[in-house]
Amino acid sequence: MILEDANGDGVADKETVFYQDPEHQCRARLCVLGNKVIVSSSPHIFVLTDADGDGKADKRELLFTGISGKDHDHGVHAFVFGPDGKLYFNMGNEGKQLYYPVNKELRCMARSTKWR
Repeated sequence: MILEDANGDGVADKETVFYQDPEHQCRARLCVLGNKVIVSSSPHIFVLTDADGDGKADKRELLFTGISGKDHDHGVHAFVFGPDGKLYFNMGNEGKQLYYPVNKELRCMARSTKWR
């Protein structure tokens, strides 16, 4: 949903549905980058693109899939664009794996911490 305050009074005057899919009813995490929106909703991560600038997604691409923790906060979390030009995100304790859309597992290196 895009909310706009056209007259600057601090109250939204206009609302536009950017994208809606009944398959994704949980709280999705969003990262807006220009005309693209990365949507994290376990088990999937999508990229939605507004190609014509009308405020509605014209294209949906599956970026990653296979993340456990569907419909709760223990799966995939939000993306953030870092100052180094890279895209970062994390997963909760249910997010044990990550796959490319063609069901090929993505291997990542992560630091582990031992608590004393």
